[in-house]
Amino acid sequence: MKGRQFVIGDEYTIADMAIYPWIDPYTKAPLDLTPYAEVVRWRAAIQARPATKRAYAQGDFNQPSAEMSEEQRKILFGQGAKR
Repeated sequence: MKGRQFVIGDEYTIADMAIYPWIDPYTKAPLDLTPYAEVVRWRAAIQARPATKRAYAQGDFNQPSAEMSEEQRKILFGQGAKR
């Protein structure tokens, strides 16, 4: 990402949207991103976006919804709906 504002270039793209949720949980995990200054900068830029703030204000994306049925959970985690 060196020399680019976002993953692919200077425009926010679907690549940033797809990667951010995989980096964001590391605020809670014992992973030190300090040696990766560009990743830290990029993560902060995504985190500061108004749309990101609105999305994460909706709830915890790391946990399945309590409103899911058991059948929905099985499908979500690949344990059902096989054809």
